[in-house]
Amino acid sequence: MVYSAALHASMASPSSDPLLGRLVDDKYQVLEKIGSGSMGTVYRVHHLGLNAARALKVMRPELIENADFVERFQREARMVESLRHPNLVALHDFGRLPEGAWYIVSDFVEGESLARLMRRAPFDGGEVALLLGQVADALSAAHRKGIVHRDISPDNIMVTRGEDGGALAKLVDFGVAKSFAEPGTRSASTLVFGKIGYAAPEQMGLLPRGEELDGRADVFSLSAVALEMLTGELPWRKDNLQSYVHDLLVRPEREARDAIEKTAPGTWRSMLSHGLARDRRERTGSAQALKSAMLDAASHDVGETPAAQRMVPEPAPRVGRKTRRLAFALGAAALLAAALLAARWAAFSVERPPRPSPTAGAAVPAETAPRGLAASAEPAPTPSPAAVPPAVGVRHAAHEAPETPAPSVLPPPPASAAPAPTPPAPASLELDATPSAAVTLDGEPQGRTPLTLTSIVPGAHALVLTTDDGRVYQEQVNVGPGEVIRRRHHFPGLGGASIASDVWIEVSVDDGPAQQTPCHVDRLVAGTHVLKASRSGYQEKRLEFEVREGETTPVHVSLERKP
Repeated sequence: MVYSAALHASMASPSSDPLLGRLVDDKYQVLEKIGSGSMGTVYRVHHLGLNAARALKVMRPELIENADFVERFQREARMVESLRHPNLVALHDFGRLPEGAWYIVSDFVEGESLARLMRRAPFDGGEVALLLGQVADALSAAHRKGIVHRDISPDNIMVTRGEDGGALAKLVDFGVAKSFAEPGTRSASTLVFGKIGYAAPEQMGLLPRGEELDGRADVFSLSAVALEMLTGELPWRKDNLQSYVHDLLVRPEREARDAIEKTAPGTWRSMLSHGLARDRRERTGSAQALKSAMLDAASHDVGETPAAQRMVPEPAPRVGRKTRRLAFALGAAALLAAALLAARWAAFSVERPPRPSPTAGAAVPAETAPRGLAASAEPAPTPSPAAVPPAVGVRHAAHEAPETPAPSVLPPPPASAAPAPTPPAPASLELDATPSAAVTLDGEPQGRTPLTLTSIVPGAHALVLTTDDGRVYQEQVNVGPGEVIRRRHHFPGLGGASIASDVWIEVSVDDGPAQQTPCHVDRLVAGTHVLKASRSGYQEKRLEFEVREGETTPVHVSLERKP
């Protein structure tokens, strides 16, 4: 049997993973674990009948009872099945293990993730356009079918070899993909989908009411990958959600654009600035338009310093210790002389009477012109008296008035000094949120609620509250001198619904994806929701039900047969 050595080795070694060595669906031999994510674990398997390698993605056991994750896993299978493209992994099978976990079987890509390749060195412009242009083609195919990936990152781009031996990029993991035509649930707008560092601003849940996520979110993410490939870094932090939300939504966008202009090759700056625009209305409009912009930037990339060299600063010339000491001493002496001369000149310019102007129209003789300057035939401008330095050490002529003591350069003190203005009294902010949230004020982290901030300078301040699951509240707070501002924000709570029926039916909540009863719907915002139930031969029914925060609402549906 093929892979028998690897199989025996995996079975002989102790392992806590019960899938290793198993035969799934009587045809997939599980050989090794190759990765894991938030929804499932990925294994390399061998198809016994076809003698071919495949990738098996199995839902995590703890998610089997979570209807929301089950629906997302099944949705991934449906979306990948509907897509066929050379730069997308193909789906081969879909099923369920006896333990209840769902699985997906797809192409096994023999290669490395773009994330691993980027750790070695930045890419040049031609490589970026080649690889990401292929990803843009794959995204265009998905967008034409109304599917937005929502999780573009270097970890989800695999690089392998094509049939011609050239580099081939493949986009993987449609686990959080969403159909444009699929209405979002009321809770979806408050969650962050996508990897921190690459998710578009609208994926932070700040879409205007009535608008849906579209392909421009993928354009932003792919542009971020391009920038990191070229420079090795991104113009925002990606170590935690709070930092990313602040840098992406609160910090002035100009700072990110300045960082792009400083680090990115010149021919790529325009493309990156448009692709990473915070407002999606100003962003590059499609994946194909982004590909065209990348190809154009790469075609004009001739003569640019390679990215790897741009990351290394030019070495500074070595200076000996004695030379440094001499330069320091000379610099200090020059500063002292300049200060004395400035003070002497200020005193003389006040006390001396105007000196006679030189003869107007006198030209500078060629033999006295400074080296490197040609003698000018134009008359020299008449210098103003204040601009002519006095002759130091020369006595006044007999006809000139005797010198008088130089007046003080300081203004005379006022008869009665006015008291200094009193600074405005500081203000205070008393903040609380349910659930507790991280607080950022004017871009600076302050702590978690409940929180009282004192010594606030009166004026306008940008306040951002961010919960642990990524829900964001923003406000510009105007505080007056000595004022105490109190903010109590309640983030919408989440609950769920358990839906049952007399006979199996298809149901959808808030026009979301259809599911068969019995089913469970999680992460619904507390409040009123609309359920639609239907089945062939039965009358369709719509009903409303209430969800309370932290509770699961039981909903029973009965349908009547059509006459």
